[in-house]
Amino acid sequence: MDLVKQSVDVLVNQRKQDRKTRISLSTIVATSKQLDPTGTGVAHTTILENAEAYSYYKKHRTTSPKTVKRRSQRVFAAMPESHSQWRQAEKRRDWIIIW
Repeated sequence: MDLVKQSVDVLVNQRKQDRKTRISLSTIVATSKQLDPTGTGVAHTTILENAEAYSYYKKHRTTSPKTVKRRSQRVFAAMPESHSQWRQAEKRRDWIIIW
């Protein structure tokens, strides 16, 4: 947790200076490798599985969570009732595909 906190604090200070530094899992992992004397750092799964580290990351992250895209509702045309209506629908479809 200490290494995660140090990494986030370094990134927050960099962001205050240049306004471009992202605070994300990948930047925390890279910074922790630089700060760790052994060079191993922390893995992103460690941050995600440790509740304290994850809450600290969420507090300072600059990346937004993924938004759920809603599927548009399809509007279906009424089914043709007669043979001539079927033929007209096929002609329109063929014309749209050719055009």
